[in-house]
Amino acid sequence: AQGQLAPGERLNQPLRLSSFTSIAAFCERSDLVFRLPKRFAEELVRGRQLVLREALARTDDAVTHVYLYWHERFHKEPMCVWIRDQLKAVHASAVDEH
Repeated sequence: AQGQLAPGERLNQPLRLSSFTSIAAFCERSDLVFRLPKRFAEELVRGRQLVLREALARTDDAVTHVYLYWHERFHKEPMCVWIRDQLKAVHASAVDEH
């Protein structure tokens, strides 16, 4: 099926999905691993055949940049507001840990 990897097939490029909410459905039919904010991941795995594990702490001081782009008409859409709030909370907790 389109959008699914065959057994033994490897993905050698970044995966683009039409919506970040489709990550869970994609993962259920693959052996891929996604790194997501904990609260978001906990919500996505409910009622699905997925395994949720806490990622190992980063051992380097690498900086991760996150850029979000969307059309202005979606700026106040609840989903866009929600994901921005989630990312801000993750960033704030990461800053507090250091």
